[in-house]
Amino acid sequence: MSLKSLKKSDLIQLAQELGLSYSSRDLKEELVENIARHFLEQDELESNPKYSKFYLSIRKGSPAKKPVVYERIGSEEELEESKRGLQIDGDEGEEDDEDSEIVDEEVEDDDEDEEGGEDNESVDSLQYKVKSLKRTLFGRLEYFKEYLLDSNELVRDVLSTPETVFLIELLFELALIELHYGETIPLYKVSFLPKALKKALPIRVKNLKVFNLQPLLTISFFQLFVTWFLSSVLVPLIASYYFNFSEYLQGYKYDPVIFGIAKLILTLTVVKSSITLSDVKDELFNEFNLPNTVLTHTYFAAKSFFLHGSVELRLIFGNVSIVSTLITTFIAFYSVLQYV
Repeated sequence: MSLKSLKKSDLIQLAQELGLSYSSRDLKEELVENIARHFLEQDELESNPKYSKFYLSIRKGSPAKKPVVYERIGSEEELEESKRGLQIDGDEGEEDDEDSEIVDEEVEDDDEDEEGGEDNESVDSLQYKVKSLKRTLFGRLEYFKEYLLDSNELVRDVLSTPETVFLIELLFELALIELHYGETIPLYKVSFLPKALKKALPIRVKNLKVFNLQPLLTISFFQLFVTWFLSSVLVPLIASYYFNFSEYLQGYKYDPVIFGIAKLILTLTVVKSSITLSDVKDELFNEFNLPNTVLTHTYFAAKSFFLHGSVELRLIFGNVSIVSTLITTFIAFYSVLQYV
């Protein structure tokens, strides 16, 4: 098993176990090099079964000195012949020295060649600068490539969790509520702005479209939001915290499967439960009669509150929330099943 096959999060955890210093900005390649260098320096870690699996790939990747192999050229007679050849070459070399003296005298007369040498030096300097620039540019590109790979791996790790999937589902439901209640109006129609300020504004500013907050301040929106928050967030969180069967498998603080099942049951209760004649009777009783006790009054008021909220949720979600909760619950079950 090689260090390069590990995720960046696993490399960071391994660096923590080994007591190495690191930064979240470190690239994956830097982490691999630091950990590999530490393993090579600490040979006693190879006896640990947890770390021994990395040593084989590290030693394969580390440069090793190749032994120098001396080959015999030939027999002793061939060596003697080669020595004689060297003596003959030495005699010829003396003649070459005489010729080189004559050539040196001719070179001394050519002073104009110095200017050409200066031109060659400037060309060499320019070529060196170009090579240095290319090296820097390719280094930056390689760093950017590693940064993109690490960022892509981080995004994949974040998205590949049940918590992220449930968060996306909750944001989707909030978006549906926003589309139902949200509306834009011209700035001059905003009720809480003073009239004097509206008159002083230019025409273009007056006609500027802004988000209308007034529907979000109504009792109907409050009833809908509280009903949605209790059935989709708070109660499933409480259930998944106290009935947590995946904590020992993957260390989840909230069991994702229990969260999905609790949310699915509550969503079916809110969206699919029918309004009976008894509910209408209790609503009329709460509207036109005064209950005898505080407890009775609280019961009928709470029932009326959640009845209105559930009706609003049915109009907005329909069967969409049921389908999305089924999908997220299946994903949560699949993710936990991998660790069983």
